[in-house]
Amino acid sequence: MSEYKNGDIVFFASEWNDICEAKVICGYPTKKDLFKIHLKTVNNVKSGGICFCRKEDIYPSREECIKALQEKREKEFHVYCQEIPDTQSLIRFLFTHDIFGEDHDTAARKAGLYCAEKLGFDVAGL
Repeated sequence: MSEYKNGDIVFFASEWNDICEAKVICGYPTKKDLFKIHLKTVNNVKSGGICFCRKEDIYPSREECIKALQEKREKEFHVYCQEIPDTQSLIRFLFTHDIFGEDHDTAARKAGLYCAEKLGFDVAGL
């Protein structure tokens, strides 16, 4: 679906990677192609609010949104792994990425643990 109209229900990933369902209120024909949307639910919990999303970050179905989020995380994982060829870069990576916080970067966490194990560290249970 390339065009969204007022009233369309769309899905996007929040900054915490929750899948959000929203209703398009209006699309702005700007260079950034932003859409103003009314937040309808977050994980089936009723809430309200207004947010802005780029057209390429919203999807017509929950399944398409989940698939796109998984593909994005997988690409980020591979990029992160390239940043960690040795122990020194692993240490630097762990100090510059949030991998254990409440709102941690899932791809960074996966890459950090994967590369640590590959470099010989015992990461069982982390």
